[in-house]
Amino acid sequence: MRQRVGRPVVLLLGLACCGAVVGDEASAQEYSRAVLETSAVLPRDSVGVLYAGIRQWMSQQTGGVSPEMLAPVREDLYRVIQSVVLYTTVDLETPHLTGSDNGAEMFNVATYLGVYGAGLVAADLVQDPTMELAPALLPEPPFELNYERPLFHLASEAYSVSFPYYFMPWVIQRSPPGDGSLDVVIVSTLHGRHVSAPRTSQGTIMLVASPMGSATDLAAQWRGNLGVPDVGPCGGPDWPVGPVVSHVCGMTAQGVQVEMGALAAPEEGGAVFVYSGLEGTYEANRPHFLTFLETFSWR
Repeated sequence: MRQRVGRPVVLLLGLACCGAVVGDEASAQEYSRAVLETSAVLPRDSVGVLYAGIRQWMSQQTGGVSPEMLAPVREDLYRVIQSVVLYTTVDLETPHLTGSDNGAEMFNVATYLGVYGAGLVAADLVQDPTMELAPALLPEPPFELNYERPLFHLASEAYSVSFPYYFMPWVIQRSPPGDGSLDVVIVSTLHGRHVSAPRTSQGTIMLVASPMGSATDLAAQWRGNLGVPDVGPCGGPDWPVGPVVSHVCGMTAQGVQVEMGALAAPEEGGAVFVYSGLEGTYEANRPHFLTFLETFSWR
């Protein structure tokens, strides 16, 4: 996997790479405020060190790399991206971009690590016309993934949803093909600090959609598939969409908090949403999950 990921850089936090740009849509503004109000998960002097380690690891991979090996590296890269976004934003109202190509390079690296749409962000950020960028990794049809700063817009023939560039979409697939097909989309959110240990991790949003059957049956099937426990009603603000069916919350044996519910499609079928994270991460990112839901719509 010896890939060229752009010219070497020194990550200078004084030169912002990729601060969020507040758009006209309410959803873009909400996502942007959410990230800016989150504390950085890396000390300032650790950001460049971790990023250099990621680049060194990539330069040493000469053969195929398994998805299991890519996953922790991807997570570390987005820990870096999140920290840079936070450290280089001037204030809550006027986040900014500068002339540095650090941001373009980081999202170029994310493409090699299997992040959908990261190449679109890199192309939007790049300042140096001679910088080599990998082709953006895009999902197979019928999915369409577009980027309009600062949001990704993901659509199928049945639904659409939006989320910010600093979220990490790493599964967008339909299987098997045909009328009985099932869509699975997995997006990792920001990192949050754990309550019980001095560590951080990302929250996870999963969208499962089917054009057949009922939303209730789909939710029951996937609750069984994922082993989601039911401990009663969920706390916190209600979902901003509805009516929601089969809304349950619980904690797995591994200590992961899970929230799950489903929306019925206008005619047949439905979509199941699963949000999960360790204690601390779950609470910090739940507002982002609710905004994700708010952007979802049937087509």
